Amino acid sequence: MCGICGFTNFEDKELLKHMCDVIKHRGPDDEGYFFDKDISLGMRRLSIIDLKTGHQPMHNEDESIWTVCNGEIYNFKEIKKNLEDKGHRFYTHTDVEVIPHAYEEYGDDFPKLFNGMYGLALWDTKKRKLIMARDKIGIKPLYYTIVNNNLIFGSEIKSILQYKEVNRKVDYQSLFLLLNLRYIPGVGTLFDGVSKVPPAHILVYQNGSIELKRYWDINAKANYESEEYYLKKIPQLLEKAIERHLIADVPIGVFLSGGMDSSIVTALASKLSGQSIKTFTVGFGESTDELKDAQVVADHFGTEHHTVMMDFDPLEVLPKLIWHIEEPRLNMFQENLVSQFASKYVKVALTGMGGDELYAGYDIHPYLNMSQNLRKFFIIPQRFSRGLIDIFSAIHKKQITLYEPIKRLNFFLSMNDQVTNYLVIRNGLNINPKDSNFFNKDFLKDKYFISPKKIYSEYFKSNDFLNNVFLAEFKTKMVDDFLLSSDKTYSANSLEGRVPLLDIEFVEFSFTIPPRYKIRNNQKKYLLRKAMKDILPEHTLKKRKWGFSYDITSIFGKNLKDYALSILSEKNIKKEGVFNYDYIKKILEHDITPKLRWHYYYLLLIISFEIWHKMYIESDEVKNTKLSIYDLL
Repeated sequence: MCGICGFTNFEDKELLKHMCDVIKHRGPDDEGYFFDKDISLGMRRLSIIDLKTGHQPMHNEDESIWTVCNGEIYNFKEIKKNLEDKGHRFYTHTDVEVIPHAYEEYGDDFPKLFNGMYGLALWDTKKRKLIMARDKIGIKPLYYTIVNNNLIFGSEIKSILQYKEVNRKVDYQSLFLLLNLRYIPGVGTLFDGVSKVPPAHILVYQNGSIELKRYWDINAKANYESEEYYLKKIPQLLEKAIERHLIADVPIGVFLSGGMDSSIVTALASKLSGQSIKTFTVGFGESTDELKDAQVVADHFGTEHHTVMMDFDPLEVLPKLIWHIEEPRLNMFQENLVSQFASKYVKVALTGMGGDELYAGYDIHPYLNMSQNLRKFFIIPQRFSRGLIDIFSAIHKKQITLYEPIKRLNFFLSMNDQVTNYLVIRNGLNINPKDSNFFNKDFLKDKYFISPKKIYSEYFKSNDFLNNVFLAEFKTKMVDDFLLSSDKTYSANSLEGRVPLLDIEFVEFSFTIPPRYKIRNNQKKYLLRKAMKDILPEHTLKKRKWGFSYDITSIFGKNLKDYALSILSEKNIKKEGVFNYDYIKKILEHDITPKLRWHYYYLLLIISFEIWHKMYIESDEVKNTKLSIYDLL
């Protein structure tokens, strides 16, 4: 793992050093730089493969091509062998060195070869061309902006912000999406003018112009083979995927929740490594803790198991996490705690992320399956359903505790509209931009927001509703929510997180499986469960999914409400003119109840946005802040 950064068209060694220093947490082991009159490349390295000679930037034989890369290319040995057969010569044993040679041999299409996670930048000194590429899934982040015809890029936005000419402003379209969906889908960020390089794309910068090109895409068309065919292939491909992800010259562990996906990774990693794997589980003292479930798996496979109970104050850790993640996020606490704990023992940790998206593992999937089946028998006129949804939305504004029952009604009413049906069950708060509860109406008058429905429409073009859902989840929420926050929190603790269930070969195969094999009789992960029945303990196969979680109602009751009353005061909110103080006031004045849990999540997002704004927009410098949450009052 590394952090990379750079810029075009001018040379400023001090600036590049600052850009690297601000992401030192991503790579505390090493640093490296390359300067040319038209390019400056920098990196910070966490040494994982080839500890002695894996120094970056790396180059080809005649040093005409230079590259920096954040991540790992798991199939580099096969690629290297093929390139050596074609006459290429290598000077290290690391994976990154295949990048300049692959480009030299295959041109701009070179990322097609890679099975891995990466954000990379490559400079061709002869063609005076910069190529940036992001991995096929979007596991590793990569950001860029254009200022005064200069392209500035980095693994984290805080590197880009070291360039003083970047005009730091809020992207309110992204803020609208964040408050509705709890993440920002697509290429946007909270920083106006700063964009993500999309997954499976290269960005070519040459002669002052930019071109974005997709180099890979998922074929989401089912093959309809027999069930036995899929049951045979799943264990084979999983074993190959996890074997690839065990490549390292440092200790490796597994985040073990006790659920099926992390248990699969633990089982196969234990088998393939030939030694006792280190596993890590964190508890929060909540009813959803899975310490006992994880212990069952650890005992079954003889792992070196480590557990810790965390009693954390969200007010203490919020500034640090927001500084690292660079935007408000709800799933950052648990990931930070487990990575902080594991980093004391290992440099690399495997996770089970991706299994739920590929094999229908979320609680929403049975409901969406039911919706697909009911749609065959019920046709609700859109004008009628829209009218009722508007009525229920108005009722909800007056009686905020009715969120859950009204959501269920809206889910039923939207059955004939695939996109709305999905967004309702995913807790999209306001699908209509002009009907947002949390934004000030006057603020909305001056803004045109693209609705979440328009953004998600591109994933719901086929008649197979469930396959559309899997594709949407895979390309949006998994990438822009789960993978993004995971990468940032792991990196905050100088830990590399790997996701073997997102191995390209396994992903491509999984999307050929018909939905009826993934969920049957409303049993989630039907096929995966059956394929693993001779490998996993029976207890694990039967347990209900929980995952790492915390009780937002309990946290809100401890001290978050008192803080919210201060930071979200009428004076502060009306001064900004962005948020709807009257609605916030309703939540804060209501007795604390689990019925308002989703409202507490949104208040936590707004509080986090206030911290983010103070840290990234109002502050003169963006550096490792010591800002206390109480500095905002």
